[in-house]
Amino acid sequence: MDVLRDPHRIEIDTPRGQFSALRWPGDGRPLVFCHATGFNAETYRQLLGQLNTTRPIVAPDARGHGLSRATADPSALRSWTPFEEDLKAIINVLGGTVDLAGHSLGSIVGMRVAAECPELVHALTMIEPVLPPPKWIVPIQAMRALGLHGRLFPLVTKTRRRRATWPSKKAILEGYSGRGAFATWDDSWIADYVAGGTHRTWSGEVRLTCEPAWEAQTFQTTPYNSWGHLGRVRCPLTILYGVSSHTFPKGSALEAKRRLPEAHIQCFEPASHFLPMERPAEIAALLAQPLTR
Repeated sequence: MDVLRDPHRIEIDTPRGQFSALRWPGDGRPLVFCHATGFNAETYRQLLGQLNTTRPIVAPDARGHGLSRATADPSALRSWTPFEEDLKAIINVLGGTVDLAGHSLGSIVGMRVAAECPELVHALTMIEPVLPPPKWIVPIQAMRALGLHGRLFPLVTKTRRRRATWPSKKAILEGYSGRGAFATWDDSWIADYVAGGTHRTWSGEVRLTCEPAWEAQTFQTTPYNSWGHLGRVRCPLTILYGVSSHTFPKGSALEAKRRLPEAHIQCFEPASHFLPMERPAEIAALLAQPLTR
């Protein structure tokens, strides 16, 4: 891997609140990168730091994540619309049109912004979007209506029970290394996730800044049927997914190709939902492409 470029942290003040972000300096149209649920901008430092581009890169911490200070009340979160409106506000503060990329939550939020405000987005890259095949939508919605969503997606319940306070950052790293969602991650990536997503408490312990209740509610309100928005995207579109993806399986790829035949849709094997962590060099090379179109 090439030597990483180091970012600096900035604060983006918007009418919707204050958002912390990492910024890699440069000239021209920026690339804005949006992270996945529960993560933060610094989690992707190694991915974004190796992009071969002279354009600026801005990676904001979403509401309730990382170091952003925008209000995050789990009881008030009913959809992903607040994340979408936040991203619009951030882009407006940056000024002009941006290249937009995102992972999971970030890709869906970015897609919705591109569909509703095409003047803001020059090109869109979606990494592991949460877009199940259309035939899954009705069963998912039925289970949600019956209160059985937790059985279908136990991640929500597990997240609510997640340990939030640890004795040290080292303890978090040791607790996560090689386990669960972090099983395929290099420890250096976990260390970046911890660095950008924790704060020290008054007692000297370390606490996750993305509270388990907020993360769980974000999963709980996932908008599984975003196909209508995808069909309205008119900018150059790239979709990247892993062969063992559970959020964008083969049926989703076939449907996306049918609806948007001009889109670049690429599968990586082997790879999972954590594609950016597993194949960072290849993803970085592809992320740089829309900047030179």
